[in-house]
Amino acid sequence: MAHEPAGRCITTSTSSCSRSCVTIKLFATRHTVGEGGTTFLERPPLRSWKYLILWFVSACFDMQGKVLDKLDELKLSDNTVVFYASDNGAHNEGGHNYQFFDSSGPLRGFKRSIHEGGIRSPLIVRWPGVVKPGSASPQRWAFYDFMATAADIAGVDKSSLPENDGYSFVPTLRGETQPQPEFIYHEYCRPNEDKKGWGQSVVIEPHWKAVRFNNNVTSLELYDLSTDLGEAHDVSQSNHQVSAQMHEIMDKQHVQGNYCGTH
Repeated sequence: MAHEPAGRCITTSTSSCSRSCVTIKLFATRHTVGEGGTTFLERPPLRSWKYLILWFVSACFDMQGKVLDKLDELKLSDNTVVFYASDNGAHNEGGHNYQFFDSSGPLRGFKRSIHEGGIRSPLIVRWPGVVKPGSASPQRWAFYDFMATAADIAGVDKSSLPENDGYSFVPTLRGETQPQPEFIYHEYCRPNEDKKGWGQSVVIEPHWKAVRFNNNVTSLELYDLSTDLGEAHDVSQSNHQVSAQMHEIMDKQHVQGNYCGTH
C-alpha cells in the first residue's frame, strides 16, 4: 500500500472469470520511517523521530480510509471483508523508541521478542452485515489461520486446501461462540531475549504462556497471563505438569532446518 495511491489499488475486471471479479493490490506499509519516501504522501521535513512516527501512523490510517472509501465508491463494501493486522508488536528500530509512546502497553518486549509485546497485536475486521461494529472478542487467532478463514468465507471446501495448521474463526466473526484453538505457537530465530538459536512460545487454555530459548529441552519460562500479562513472574517451578505439556508442544511444532544456523 505504500507504493501506490489507494485509488489505483482496487480495480474490477470481467476478463478472466465468468462473473465480475475484484482485484485488490495492496502492499505492506513500510516498517520504519527511515525506509525512504513514498509515492502516496509527501514526507514532512525531518524534525525529530517523534514527529515522524506521528506522521507515519497518521499516514497509515489515512491510506486505510482511502481504501475503504474506494470500496464504497465501487459499491463493493457490502461484499468485501477487510482484515487489518500487524505482523508483530511495537518496533524499536529506525530511530523509534517503543517506550516513549508506551507502544507495548502492559506487554513485555517489542518486535523480534517472543514475549507478548513482540507477537501479540490486535486484528480488526470489517464485514458489513456480519461483524457487529464496535464489537470485540478474546478469540485467539494467528496469521496461519487466515487461509482457512478466507476459504470458509469464500465457501471453499477445506479439503481442497494445502496442508496447514490453521482454523477458521468465521463463527467468531458472526458473533458465535467457538472453542479456542488447542494452542497458539510462535517461533523466531535469534529473538531479542536470546540472540542465538530459536525462541519459541506457546499459549494454551485457559491462560498459560510458555517461552523457551535455543532448543533448551529442560528449561522454559511459564506465565499465568490471567494475573501476569506483563510476564514478570516465572511460575514454571510450581507448575511442572503444565511445563511438561509446553515442552511437548514445542518439540512437536518446531521443524528442523537451516533457517537459523544449525537448528
